[in-house]
Amino acid sequence: MSLEQLAMENLRLNLFSPDSVQDLIHAGCSKIQMGNPKGALDDFVKGQAMLDADGDVESTVGASVMVGIGSARLAMADHEGAAEAYAEVRRICLAVGALECADGLSALTALGNIRHMQGCSPKALEAWCEARCVREAMGLLECPAGASLLTNIGIVRRMTGDLEGATAAYEEARRLHFASAPPTPVVGMTLADSTWVGGGQGGYGGYGGGAPLR
Repeated sequence: MSLEQLAMENLRLNLFSPDSVQDLIHAGCSKIQMGNPKGALDDFVKGQAMLDADGDVESTVGASVMVGIGSARLAMADHEGAAEAYAEVRRICLAVGALECADGLSALTALGNIRHMQGCSPKALEAWCEARCVREAMGLLECPAGASLLTNIGIVRRMTGDLEGATAAYEEARRLHFASAPPTPVVGMTLADSTWVGGGQGGYGGYGGGAPLR
């Protein structure tokens, strides 16, 4: 979003009150983008209250609201509050039989990130391993984010002394990285002899699952 678009969005949000949970989710996400996590949290909490009044907290929309709450709390450096919100997303998704979805995957990945930052390696590993299973079930494992997730799993396994598990995770991460990498442009190859003279190889990337941790 450009600065002009952000300014117009901010004006719209101030002039018009959201009248549905989906409107509140949209408003909250926009406010996070604009660097206003407190305002975003207010919108997400209002959405949660509307769902609670209708008895619809345990729903896919309820999970989306909780992802928003987790994101806002994380932006406010409330790591424990964010972790609790992401754990609630997991619970809701399991309750409605929809853990294998974008919200479930985002929550599990973020929960692992937070637990790792807090120095709780076993809980980080538990969340990331579950995120790996969700990615695989959704057909989203063989991509840069999947490779990053496996790298993080390998790092935590190594930290906890599971060297065999770490090696397996690193090897899978490497396989996923090369499987999902775009073809490397060939430099200096002639049609006459098809001789490779040069080339390059890109590094790891990350989104959703986050960049590899060190």
